[in-house]
Amino acid sequence: MYVRFVIPKQDLESHSLLGVFQAVFELREAGMLLPHEEQWLDAEIDWLNEHLKEPDCLGEPGTHRAISWFRSCATDPIEKVRSIVALLREKGLPVEMIKADNPGTILYEDDWQVVAIPPRKKPRNNQSGRT
Repeated sequence: MYVRFVIPKQDLESHSLLGVFQAVFELREAGMLLPHEEQWLDAEIDWLNEHLKEPDCLGEPGTHRAISWFRSCATDPIEKVRSIVALLREKGLPVEMIKADNPGTILYEDDWQVVAIPPRKKPRNNQSGRT
């Protein structure tokens, strides 16, 4: 099982729901974080950067639709992300945890995370006969 924390906004690159890291960085860029919140966020991000590998595949050509998921056993990183979720909710952004058994075509994996290209949604057939 894989988990991901998202807000109800579509990411322009992946066409998936926007992840919490992009959301909190957008808040920061918009000047919506107080100085002490920025310092706290830097510490949380530093911990995550220290404990999670940064997948090389995210910068490679043809991976613009790839998104990151946590393995459900990644309790420590997930707790750090939950604290970022709390900040986003305090700022009025609704955040949802989504789960998947199959996140798509896996490009990278380690003990705590995977990066996958989600399957494309199949177009509906026009069964009414109208065009």
